[in-house]
Amino acid sequence: MRNWRFLYFIFCLSCIIGYTRAQGPGIKFDNSIHNFGQIKEQDGPVSHTFWFANNGDSLLVVNDVLVSCGCTTPDWTRTPVKPGERGFIKVEYDPVGQPGDINKYLTIKSNALVQQTKLYIRGEVITMAKPA
Repeated sequence: MRNWRFLYFIFCLSCIIGYTRAQGPGIKFDNSIHNFGQIKEQDGPVSHTFWFANNGDSLLVVNDVLVSCGCTTPDWTRTPVKPGERGFIKVEYDPVGQPGDINKYLTIKSNALVQQTKLYIRGEVITMAKPA
């Protein structure tokens, strides 16, 4: 009889732990990497919008978006995102003075169960031709 009580206790405890972990906001991106391909330095800034959904059960707030380089500028949904609704993280990349490979990241800070998420932008900047 004692073993059954112990097993029942463990079962209840695991259910409670599983239930509490499932509570709260969640963030799920459509994709976490964008490749701009080859871009010309002289064409100026390019941008991409990463879309996400709140797959949790309470309001999701994106608190901050940190960039790995001053050549990137972020914008994002500033209002709380309801469960089941969508928001965005937009990144603008300025290739001027940045010839070569693009390999940058954004760190998304939110109140989701996983509080930090990284998004990546990639590509290659083709340098401006020097005037003769």
